[in-house]
Amino acid sequence: MEAEVHVQGRIEMSDQEVKRLQVMGQLVERVITQGQAADRLGLSKRQVRRLLRRYERQGQPDW
Repeated sequence: MEAEVHVQGRIEMSDQEVKRLQVMGQLVERVITQGQAADRLGLSKRQVRRLLRRYERQGQPDW
């Protein structure tokens, strides 16, 4: 399923994608820990580390 839809220069994201982006932003800014991010997203800390590496490499990822 395609998560992003380009409409007149805008990107539409699901609520889950918006939450993930917000939490990853907080993690990068060191407002929260990897453990807190994992709890908020319902993921393992290992998966959060993978997402963090992708976020840092690619900027705002296309999840």
